[in-house]
Amino acid sequence: NWTWNEENLLKWVCNSKDAIKELTGDPKARTKMPPQKMCGEKGKAVVAFLKTI
Repeated sequence: NWTWNEENLLKWVCNSKDAIKELTGDPKARTKMPPQKMCGEKGKAVVAFLKTI
């Protein structure tokens, strides 16, 4: 289990396929969600928006 904090959300919006493996601790973990590639400043903007809703 993990917490949806800012750090983990940034990992997820950048690359969900890598994030699911890291966040679960399972190198075989998978997600059907394609990588969003919203890294760096774009990722920070997404997380900032999510904090407002």
